[in-house]
Amino acid sequence: MLAYSDNLLFTTELQPEKLDDVNDRWYFIPETGQHLSLFNEPSLKYLADKLGYNFYTDGKSLHLFTKQKFSKNPVKSDKDPFLIRKAKKLVRKTEQKLYGKREGLLERDWKYIKGKLSK
Repeated sequence: MLAYSDNLLFTTELQPEKLDDVNDRWYFIPETGQHLSLFNEPSLKYLADKLGYNFYTDGKSLHLFTKQKFSKNPVKSDKDPFLIRKAKKLVRKTEQKLYGKREGLLERDWKYIKGKLSK
């Protein structure tokens, strides 16, 4: 892909710095033999350097290899001002009180499939 462009924008969830148990991570599925090539931030930086690219990340899942050098990380968003952060927190708490905590479907689906495979 890098032969066609000076930029590669991609997503992959970074492996946590500390991992106590593989069962704590939803993308490990030993029941099916699924294995993934997992990266952490230093390994992606190493790859970019080896390929002659600059590396930028949001620190979570969005990453950029680019020939361009930026003075500011283009994929990491700036922190909201203090009052906006407080307002968002208040809105989230109010929504949780009114509607309960929303459960992410990805983890729920993973648990369902894992339960079916374990039987």
